[in-house]
Amino acid sequence: MKHQFWSFLKDADFVKEACERAAEAKLPFMQELSITGDLIERALAGGPGPAAHFEPRGSSPDLQEPGPGLEAIVLTHGRPTLLIQNGTFEMPDSKLWRRALQDHRINIENAIGRVGRVELNNHMTYDWVGTGWLVAEGIVVTNRHVAELFAVGDGLGGFTFTTNVLGKSIQARVDFREEFEIPVVLEFRVKKILYVGGKDDPDVALLAIEADKPLPDPIPMAMEEVRDRETIGVIGYPAFDSRNGLEPMRRLFGDIYDVKRFAPGKVSLIAPDRHYFVHDCTTLGGSSGSKVVNLETGQVVGLHFSGAFLEGNFAVKTRAIKEALKSLTISVAVPGPGKLEVLADGRHDSSFFEGRDGYRSNFLGSGKFDVPLPGLGKWANEVAVQTGDSGVDRHVLKFRHFSVVMSASRKLPLCTAVNINGGEARRAFRGDDRWFIDLRIDEAFQVGNEIYRYNELDRGHMVRRLDPVWGTRQEAQEANDDTFHYVNAAPQHKDLNRKDWVRLEDYILDSTKARDLKVSVLSGPVLGKSDREYRGLVKLPEEYWKVAVLVNADTNELSAVGYVLSQGEFIKDLTEVAFVFGEFRTYQVQISKIEAVTGFDFGRLRDVDTMAHAGTAEDRGFPRAKLIADPHDLIL
Repeated sequence: MKHQFWSFLKDADFVKEACERAAEAKLPFMQELSITGDLIERALAGGPGPAAHFEPRGSSPDLQEPGPGLEAIVLTHGRPTLLIQNGTFEMPDSKLWRRALQDHRINIENAIGRVGRVELNNHMTYDWVGTGWLVAEGIVVTNRHVAELFAVGDGLGGFTFTTNVLGKSIQARVDFREEFEIPVVLEFRVKKILYVGGKDDPDVALLAIEADKPLPDPIPMAMEEVRDRETIGVIGYPAFDSRNGLEPMRRLFGDIYDVKRFAPGKVSLIAPDRHYFVHDCTTLGGSSGSKVVNLETGQVVGLHFSGAFLEGNFAVKTRAIKEALKSLTISVAVPGPGKLEVLADGRHDSSFFEGRDGYRSNFLGSGKFDVPLPGLGKWANEVAVQTGDSGVDRHVLKFRHFSVVMSASRKLPLCTAVNINGGEARRAFRGDDRWFIDLRIDEAFQVGNEIYRYNELDRGHMVRRLDPVWGTRQEAQEANDDTFHYVNAAPQHKDLNRKDWVRLEDYILDSTKARDLKVSVLSGPVLGKSDREYRGLVKLPEEYWKVAVLVNADTNELSAVGYVLSQGEFIKDLTEVAFVFGEFRTYQVQISKIEAVTGFDFGRLRDVDTMAHAGTAEDRGFPRAKLIADPHDLIL
């Protein structure tokens, strides 16, 4: 029997399930192949012979033959190949695989969207030639033997596109959809061939694509070598391949080819001194260049490049891919936990912020209308201070119309404060959502995109983008752009950031515009002792607070309201890339309670709090709290 069957036999749970199915005569083709339950059990009891050495497309290992036709069991039930539609995959018949894949569904779906089909224009034979996937920003990795169908050396040490017999340049593109019965395309032109490995090098090629529309971030590559029996999956585009036998292909693929599929399996052989490993996932010819993913971590462990029917499939180890990228000085995503490189779209030094006014405490008026930043209390001695600034307010980072105070230990904003002028509100160009590190403070006191990649955390603006956008056109645009600094961001589950939080912000901003109001808004995360550590970099806040202050037109006195928004239920069972969804709630609360949980001192805002004399209802530990179930419940 060939290697793939013996790989299957190493999975005791799958062997048990096969025996149970055989006993119930539920395995297909048993009668056609004269297979009986006794024959299966005797074959399974025999076990494999001595370990054998593998070479890609080499001879099969010398293993004990278990009986006629038993490869049908392995191929049909041990290693399924699953169609993908709308970014997710169909579930297999196997109960064991169904359970395993459901547990890691988010990891798999994260990886699916980063895989595309390599397609060609002007090739005389092929419309498409293999699979590729995002390995770095704007960079797709595939196999050398795939790229060689449209790439050729330019004689100067680089590569260019080859021509067909009519003299037309063969152009390539990558379509990240091409799913079964889904007529959606997501194509990107290959603008440059960056690297094609030599004949003696690992089967790797790197392509630069024209990112003229949004693309997801690449999935990080594993830092450790794969382990024997590691549970993996291959994502690619298997094509009709007569080398694999018509009957097995019909059983496995149902005569559906050339579309995106996911095939789970196991690492079946490790070659420590080689650049490749062997796996038993089900693949065909078009799978060349497929991504191989560890299902438990969601990280990439290899690049599929070859296979031999009923013997084994072969994948380039990630270390070889990293070496190819290193030769081009291209950095790649690094997985957590552990120390990660600060990833940002850019960095701004102090010169960028010259002339910024920051939050003004007298924005609503002087004297009794003054609204200073809250007293920091226990946090006063651990704030991040500006390098080279010895002033009394050197911990206050001033932007256009708003300010930020950072926690050095938590690497998140302690407090933000913004002045909103509804009468001078303007529109501003949002830009391309590039985020920046603020070099006025040490990078060690802030985190970038490394905590927001490959998960469902949003870079939650503490000062909302639209709030400070007022004044002259230049000021409005500066304020807009200033909000895209990581010191103004904190991790929020996407459903909180895009639903309740934004509804509250909409209510406040819309009220100021409708009435030409001036409002000062203070906000930030609740940095609690029970917050859970994430990726070894930051602890995730479970609640966020906001205090809005204005002048009451009827009484000519300050009026303040406080809110708390909770996402604790969202992240209580957080893994590296998965969340358990639960209920979250929004409350209007006493400002004194915000003081209690944050350690801040809001001074006289306690006395002008609209909730100061509210009832005694208690909920989630916030006395005198008003549950906000609808935007109409919000009181400003």
